[in-house]
Amino acid sequence: MLHDLITQHVRQLAAEGALPIWGKRPGSWALRELAPCGFWQHYQVDYQSFLEADPKLLHALPCNTVGHAAAVGELMTSKAAVEEFYESVAL
Repeated sequence: MLHDLITQHVRQLAAEGALPIWGKRPGSWALRELAPCGFWQHYQVDYQSFLEADPKLLHALPCNTVGHAAAVGELMTSKAAVEEFYESVAL
């Protein structure tokens, strides 16, 4: 249940912009930018990286097993946003 909550609900919140998740494009020296909403149609937050409780160490995985490397990497979010998420779904 927790796995589905993180991989599906967090993905939905990110797609809606309710949980800001920033990332860098591979090989880019650019600043992190919000992952585009379309990104979340094909990727989800990695369950293990979310549980690490370090908002700067998020990883994205393809939603299906055939996917390829994420177009946005080095993901991070706001610790306050993650704590608010946990409180809103207190189990």
